[in-house]
Amino acid sequence: MTKHKTVAELESALNSVIMQLNMGMIRPRHGKRLIQMYRKQLERKREMKS
Repeated sequence: MTKHKTVAELESALNSVIMQLNMGMIRPRHGKRLIQMYRKQLERKREMKS
């Protein structure tokens, strides 16, 4: 798993996972787990900023 530094990087990674999920490139269960992980990381980043 790659480490993302910025909020923008995390958001683009999240969007690409959602896109791959919609296109059927990744399994739904795997995709949902990735999405939850990215959202948690995003929340932490935003809390650190404020």
